Amino acid sequence: MKIVKSKLSIAILGIGFASVIGAVSYATIYRPAAFDSKPVVNKPVLVKNDAPKAPHQDEVQDYLQEMKSYLQTPPRDGVFGSDRIPTLHGKESEEIPAYEAIRALEGKVNIRSAVLGLEPAEEMKRMADISLADGVKPHNEPTDHIRLSDVHYQTSNQEESEQASKRWDNETDALRKFAVETRKKGVDQNVQKVSINGKENWIIAQAVHASVNSCYKCHTNVKKGEAIGYVTAIISEGK
Repeated sequence: MKIVKSKLSIAILGIGFASVIGAVSYATIYRPAAFDSKPVVNKPVLVKNDAPKAPHQDEVQDYLQEMKSYLQTPPRDGVFGSDRIPTLHGKESEEIPAYEAIRALEGKVNIRSAVLGLEPAEEMKRMADISLADGVKPHNEPTDHIRLSDVHYQTSNQEESEQASKRWDNETDALRKFAVETRKKGVDQNVQKVSINGKENWIIAQAVHASVNSCYKCHTNVKKGEAIGYVTAIISEGK
């Protein structure tokens, strides 16, 4: 078969390739500047973890990888951050194998997934100004700098509202602390076993890196090479 080369065909291929490579824009409230198509090369850093393997960990890792792929495409139509990730039970997700594997676990495990990353410096200043205006000293703990955006939630538990609310708050605290620890270690994948409300849980995280240099125009508080954020899941055995 003869391969036809022309300026037009090369241009079309170039456009197609550029559409695949996008910028990670994690839950930022600022519209990104024009994308720099120069790719960023990040060398994965893994961590050896002695935590027992989480229930259905392989399925969850595939699920997180799928979530991450949506964050590593350019924002379009004014949709940013975790809003780009399809819902677990929507029409768009029906043909995503990694999603189907998670739906098949309904009733067997409890899964809460979220995207975590650093709050933009401008947003931290805005919140601090509001606190000061109200006469309240701004919080400045490491976890206060972590933004959490929930993505999916699937549970087999039937809990009283007060108990469910307490568990949700404790999960949120655990996820934020885990993000801080994972960021401090500088690793791209991490698994940790934690106890929440007296029950064993596992937190799994995969780092989301900038795919092009333009990502840093919005994420000004992230150094090149550092993770912009993490796709995470906290899971436990169902009843």
